[in-house]
Amino acid sequence: MYGFPRTFPITSFRNLILEKLSFSVNQIILIFQNETVITIESSISIRDAPPMSIYNIDPQTAFELIKLVGNNVESSFLEDDDRTLSLIFSNKEKLKVHDDSIEYESLKFNIAGEEFII
Repeated sequence: MYGFPRTFPITSFRNLILEKLSFSVNQIILIFQNETVITIESSISIRDAPPMSIYNIDPQTAFELIKLVGNNVESSFLEDDDRTLSLIFSNKEKLKVHDDSIEYESLKFNIAGEEFII
């Protein structure tokens, strides 16, 4: 909605294993170890592909997301626009989650019991 706050703990994803992936009509939910959760209500990119709305995920992109399960995050950082979080996994895949709405919440994070709504 407003980009990532300066206090957002970007590095907290490093070394966490993606344990579960859930698809629903309006969300994609990534559940990592230590009860760290990303709820996506906007768009994603795999590798450096153009952003794709979660409302239009094609089977190939869903398959690429499923391949992330069981891998750990090696690196996490904000892209230059401060509205995109990139996660690099141990299988060398890159997932970008985008805050692409000015009017509505795009992302929700639960990190170590603290909630961030972006």
